Amino acid sequence: MEPGQERRWRVPPGHVVVKCAAAAAVTALLVLYSHDPQFLFLAGAAAIGLNVLALRDLVAPVRLAADGDGLTVVTGYARRHRLRWEQVVSIRVDERRAPAAHADPGDRDRRRPVPAQRVRPGLGRARRRRRAVPPPRPHRPVN
Repeated sequence: MEPGQERRWRVPPGHVVVKCAAAAAVTALLVLYSHDPQFLFLAGAAAIGLNVLALRDLVAPVRLAADGDGLTVVTGYARRHRLRWEQVVSIRVDERRAPAAHADPGDRDRRRPVPAQRVRPGLGRARRRRRAVPPPRPHRPVN
């Protein structure tokens, strides 16, 4: 990067709006149904969690910034940590998108990589075990 040039990666505004709306809705439900102690406990925990997540996105919307001198990353709740380029050993890009939203049958023809699907731990082993079991033998009637 050239000196004076800066790139920023921030939380998408749509995510912030959804988190704030959810926090406001659960907080409103908390006030409306304050007479029910079980609901009060569950809605209170949900309201606190959603408000904390929404507040973090409002306080520190920029998660990563890069300029000619180095990187600034958000660590913890909203603390910023500065790294000079000499301190950066490697950068790993983790792109999380739904595979069905970005893959179509034409991707194979254009030789572009198709995003891999997420596999739950243990699911692949279960599939392998199913394949290892031989198919059932046909039933022979006894005379």
